[in-house]
Amino acid sequence: MTAQKGEEKILVEVKSFIGISGLHDFEVALGKYTLYLTVLRKRKLNYVLCVAIDEKAYKSTFQRPMIQLAVEEHQIPLIVTNLNQEEVIKWINYPTIAP
Repeated sequence: MTAQKGEEKILVEVKSFIGISGLHDFEVALGKYTLYLTVLRKRKLNYVLCVAIDEKAYKSTFQRPMIQLAVEEHQIPLIVTNLNQEEVIKWINYPTIAP
């Protein structure tokens, strides 16, 4: 999904984290994030790449120290959402957008 705020273009990868293992789901998401970011940079496409996750995944999987460390290390912008209310709860590591 893509969006735009002023001159800034945002590319959002939506992840479900409904598999058997939250850690495995994160490993897959991190691999895809890295791949997409590589392609964007190689093609010189000026997008901010974000990962959108449900609030439940954020409160469980993304509170693990190892995952927090990886998110910080890769500076992954996260969009935490409430799927039931279809709203953004918070933006994390996003350079210019605040909740």
